[in-house]
Amino acid sequence: MKVVKWLLAIVLTIVVGITVYLTMFFDLNNFKPQIVDAVKKQTGRDLQISQDLSWSVFPSLGIKLGGISLSNPNGFTPASMLDVNEAVANVALMPLFSQQIEVDLLKLDGLTLNLVTQKDGKTSFDGLTAETSAEKPQSTSSNSEAMSLQTLDIGGIELTNTNINIIDMASNTTQTFSLKSFTLGQFSLGQFADFAYEFSATLPDMQLASSGQGKIKVDQALQNVTINDFDMVHKAQGDS
Repeated sequence: MKVVKWLLAIVLTIVVGITVYLTMFFDLNNFKPQIVDAVKKQTGRDLQISQDLSWSVFPSLGIKLGGISLSNPNGFTPASMLDVNEAVANVALMPLFSQQIEVDLLKLDGLTLNLVTQKDGKTSFDGLTAETSAEKPQSTSSNSEAMSLQTLDIGGIELTNTNINIIDMASNTTQTFSLKSFTLGQFSLGQFADFAYEFSATLPDMQLASSGQGKIKVDQALQNVTINDFDMVHKAQGDS
């Protein structure tokens, strides 16, 4: 019993120590200027993080970001390519001491993506991707070396208020895809997890709305996906 008490005391001390260190001595906001400068140097784009970066510590270790904006190339409309209202990533704290990663929560709210193609063919992606050489090294991996994970545990995923606008200046058309919500419940490889979504799209000649829910399972080799009890409702109207 004394050994157990000592172990619990040590773990508690470590947790408290991490909490004090993160909240008092390690300010994430000190890295904001470096992040902004790095994005500017690599892409020529302006990155803004208007809200303070913050920690969540117990029972999960997490980072919260908000007010994120990445600009489109100069002269593009809209001026921003990417806007994010809030992003949260939490990792369960205690399993980290056993070298296990359990994602407690992934949350993304208010993502807006404006993908523009100009009349001269320039796009929002220009300058974001590094140039690759014409010759690519051949992969030495074989089919027998399939990717596999022993454990992947996610407490939940929440995507809300996501909008993608595809704007073609040559044809003067805009396509809007909106994901009002997507939720994934407790997820582990090899086990079924509940999911649900609500989606809509506005195209030049059609309007579409879709919602559904079901159960999804991914095997440990990340090769097979099984969906059961999938119920969907679709509504479409337009000339197409």
